[in-house]
Amino acid sequence: MKTVYSLQQFIAVLSGLGYFANSDANSDSLQNDPQPEQRKGQSQQARDDLQLAIRTFQAHYGLPLTGEADQPTQEKARQLIRNLHHGLKQTVSPDLSISEFYGPRTVSAVQQFQAQHRLPATGVATASVRSAIEEDLKQQLRQALGRAGNRRTPCPCAN
Repeated sequence: MKTVYSLQQFIAVLSGLGYFANSDANSDSLQNDPQPEQRKGQSQQARDDLQLAIRTFQAHYGLPLTGEADQPTQEKARQLIRNLHHGLKQTVSPDLSISEFYGPRTVSAVQQFQAQHRLPATGVATASVRSAIEEDLKQQLRQALGRAGNRRTPCPCAN
């Protein structure tokens, strides 16, 4: 059964992937509770920021531009986070569990990767950071294949 992100979880995913600039936002500011006039303005701004982040994410991945955290949008986010976890597990944090959530352990692993590559250790896995992780994985694979190629023994039938 696939997880459906809560609002707070989806904000964490968008923030962690670099799509939601207002990472300090929380679901309380996005609720429709009766608030003083100033709070209503902040709440509307938070909703607008979230919708913009979702639309930007959707546009980047060729999804329908609904501005909503619909099923295709959440599925793409889950896929990206799981891929990120796999990459981080291979490159910097073997004990990182694979999940679809962007929590403190993910932030820490991203910061570790960034520090190792002399990048600002923000803990945000932007597209450029994810590309760098993919390049590291490719390099590890090339090295592993090179080592395996050096261990080959000649075929006895070649004589």
